[in-house]
Amino acid sequence: MLGDIYEHRCDLAVAFFSGEYDTKAFTQSEHARIRSRILNNPTAQGKLGVLRVRVGEGLATSVPATTLYADMRNHDVASIAASIAKRVGIVQAKDSNDAPPDDGWPVDRPDLQWPMADHAEAREAFASLLTGLSRYRILPIRGLSETGKSHMSKQMLTNVHRLRQVTGGRFDFKGTTSMDMEFSLFTNSLDIDPLPGSGPREQFNHILRGLKQRAKPTVIVFDTYEAAGEANDWIDGALLLEASRSPWLRVVIVGQRVPECRDKSWETICHPTIDLTVPSPDDWFSYGSQHRTDGALTLDIVTQVHQLTGGSASTLASICRPRTR
Repeated sequence: MLGDIYEHRCDLAVAFFSGEYDTKAFTQSEHARIRSRILNNPTAQGKLGVLRVRVGEGLATSVPATTLYADMRNHDVASIAASIAKRVGIVQAKDSNDAPPDDGWPVDRPDLQWPMADHAEAREAFASLLTGLSRYRILPIRGLSETGKSHMSKQMLTNVHRLRQVTGGRFDFKGTTSMDMEFSLFTNSLDIDPLPGSGPREQFNHILRGLKQRAKPTVIVFDTYEAAGEANDWIDGALLLEASRSPWLRVVIVGQRVPECRDKSWETICHPTIDLTVPSPDDWFSYGSQHRTDGALTLDIVTQVHQLTGGSASTLASICRPRTR
């Protein structure tokens, strides 16, 4: 009877899970029924009819890391219920051939390309940020030199560009960066015409006006925030304020220093700051071992490169990533 309900007699099957999901008979049965439901209807519409919700620490072995789910560990009951109701509305609208009542963001967490060791907390937070069910719209990530911040921020933009319905741009405030070139790359990525002959604040205001007129899902990634200078005031006073009232906007801020969310008008939509640490040689070797099966990669080699480069994420990623033929 219960299996029939899960597989055939509900518009949406919801599974709440944590690391203990595999330890109980009921949840094991639930997982089997939901898996059967997906296998019997592997279409996009069929997948919409299943919602996995993470509500506790740990990941169940029956829910692989690549599985799409809504991370609601920091949500209250009312917001979880609202998210489920929203998903039901999308499923029912799809069934009736009406336009789905969503805001253009993916319903589920995308499967990210993440060629780096460790930083799983940042990966999960960023994947959740890219969904319509995300509680947060601002993601601050802090780390010292050689923690892989820039490598990660570049990969974030790569993942955004894989999402057909989402626009994204990355701006790096490093002192060695040519500001004119950086603005050119930034506006081109966001598909906004640049404003020639203007200062940084005027350029940023021009870009934000263009994005507001379009009001489509957009991710902005700022790297090296501590070097932003006067742009800090614009980010804190204009961009993050806009994020608090615009569901179409997501902002990631990466740096050795990041904005303080406490007591700000956008505090409730700001993810707690994630602090990065330098991945160890063991972390990189574990990552590389998943891809390099030719035996050429050893812990000794990874340790030597780690020591010689000071733990450079881009260098270690290049020797640990899968080999292309």
